Amino acid sequence: MKLAPFLLFALPLLFAWPQNSATIITYTPDNTSVLANPERGFLYRHETISDDLRSIKDQAVHYPPDSLMGYRLEGVTLVKRRYYLRDFLYRPNDTTVSRRCGNPQTPYRPGTPGPGIPAQCPIDEAFLNLMQQDFDDLRGAGLKAIVRFAYDNQPLERPYLDATMAEALAHLKDLKDILIRNRDVIALIEAGFIGKWGEWFYTEHFVENPDTPLVIADTFFVKRFNVLDAILETLPDRSVLVRTPYYKYNMDDSLGRDASRVGHHNDCFLANESDAGTFGAFPSINPSATSISKIRKDQFYLKNDTETGVPMGGEVCYSSGQNRFICPYALADMKRFHWSYLNKGTSDYKHIGPWEIPDTSVYNQYWAGQCVDEIERGLGYRFQLLTGEYPTTIKQNTEFDIRIEVENVGWAAPFNERPVELLLQGIGSNPAVYRATLDGPDRSLRNADPRLWMPQTKTTINGRICPLPGMPTGDYHLYLRLPDPEPGLNLRGEYSIRLANKDAGGHPIWNNGSSALDLNANDLSYTVEMEPLGPGEKGGCSRDSPILEKLAQRGPEPSEVLQGCSRPAVALEYRYPGRWTGFDLKNNYKSPENAPTGTWYNSFPAPYTRAWYDHTAGVPCEGQTIVRFESRTGSTIPPSASELRPFFFSSEHWVAPAVDKYWVLDDGTKCRDLT
Repeated sequence: MKLAPFLLFALPLLFAWPQNSATIITYTPDNTSVLANPERGFLYRHETISDDLRSIKDQAVHYPPDSLMGYRLEGVTLVKRRYYLRDFLYRPNDTTVSRRCGNPQTPYRPGTPGPGIPAQCPIDEAFLNLMQQDFDDLRGAGLKAIVRFAYDNQPLERPYLDATMAEALAHLKDLKDILIRNRDVIALIEAGFIGKWGEWFYTEHFVENPDTPLVIADTFFVKRFNVLDAILETLPDRSVLVRTPYYKYNMDDSLGRDASRVGHHNDCFLANESDAGTFGAFPSINPSATSISKIRKDQFYLKNDTETGVPMGGEVCYSSGQNRFICPYALADMKRFHWSYLNKGTSDYKHIGPWEIPDTSVYNQYWAGQCVDEIERGLGYRFQLLTGEYPTTIKQNTEFDIRIEVENVGWAAPFNERPVELLLQGIGSNPAVYRATLDGPDRSLRNADPRLWMPQTKTTINGRICPLPGMPTGDYHLYLRLPDPEPGLNLRGEYSIRLANKDAGGHPIWNNGSSALDLNANDLSYTVEMEPLGPGEKGGCSRDSPILEKLAQRGPEPSEVLQGCSRPAVALEYRYPGRWTGFDLKNNYKSPENAPTGTWYNSFPAPYTRAWYDHTAGVPCEGQTIVRFESRTGSTIPPSASELRPFFFSSEHWVAPAVDKYWVLDDGTKCRDLT
């Protein structure tokens, strides 16, 4: 057994040497840092309408070209995306809709119209292409989406423009392929489809009398359930969120086991006592006419339901004169109802040109500078290592035990499946990396499912692991990795969970001082020695023990790791360690001097202060994507590939167009292949 060198003098870590030849480490928590972990935290919301298609990248509040990457710089990992499908409804007497329906590009759906059957219009290719562009841009920027589909975002007046059940189900079938194809960057789906804004309140077709929209007979709950059930079936490994607790507990019996996949969103958080009808609204959303007992009933249900791990989130809707936005109210309710995400803006947005500018008045007036960091740390999960118990030595072909204790100090548990992996990286002449995924038939017994790591709860992960046959002897350093299970995201750091711990020097344990930089793992601060079997020893592993597998050695492929803009010419800035951002050369930002004021910082690894991409039409790199460097002396001679690779080809540096080759211009006379 060998400890990491920086731990030999570390006071915050305590060690014991039990009789079973194991070492126990006590880890130091990080209670202050804000971590940009996936599928949680603050988000921004954007929407597009079928008669005015705008991509999410063009709408984002961080001005182009790399607006979505600007969200990552803020620590935002989620975006809420609403799609309004109003023009795919056949309403021949309404001139404001059906502009995309019945034309040669969008013919009526076969079999309709007919006697007493409204015509149905399929969602056309242009709209589906816009959705695909959105998902591609989100994937490139390291983000995920919470998606909602609706029809009506117009002022609150009848007739409400929403779909019939048949239309909603038909449109969901149109969307199925693109949703399945992009499920990797879809974190959650809000139920939508029904009523104004997709919130299930004001509807022509899912209540008996639209003038009393909150009186819902059982037959209309059956229709609502049919839509919800179809969404659940479309993406069977994602949760679907409904607008009020009342909707869910009236469908619990029908949902059965799927109740664990139905969460909640509150889109008028902190508006008043009932959150504008979220609680106790039925039969009235007027707080003065709503009994406190009904409000408390809904709140009690929501608290108990979210304690089971179903997701919860939403946004505030601004109501002047209310004092419920203050930190004590906001923090108490988010913790009580186990919030995972919160819109930085209110339900109101301003439009300036193509951009949607959120109303952040509540955020700025009530939370910024007061409790915003506490909200950032509390939303969703926040995992801290408490202790780790590791073998003093391990032997070839012989299983060994580990025990890791973690605590979730956040307000909620993760809502999507995620593996827990132990990595062993060889030291010295054996730099290979080996991985064991703590799954198998007894995964729940091992507590290796982060969805079970409930808030304010300690969990012990037990692992009995079998070395790969023939695995070399020597020293191996240990890491813990919680990556995204999707193959295309599995090796990307933006989608892996960082643990809230610090090492002896006060630095985050995420990839700290590790040669596993591109593995995006948490350093367990422990090195174990693998010894050969002694004379007469046979070793052996039980059938259910996960076997360490050797990971392919990675000189990461830029097209695989460097995600970002799809344009071939992007200027780069190394803003601070572990983060790049980009600027579009199409806007004449041909050099750092021409980039927007204040965007360039002298923090590129010495002696190079700045780096940017260029796409030259001249020799000697004609038609290639060039990486140019500027040193502190003004020279453009780049560093060597060995200097550059740790900074540039790590997935942590999420930037740049996805191209096949990256070149550097050495001295103006020759082009060098960097890959």
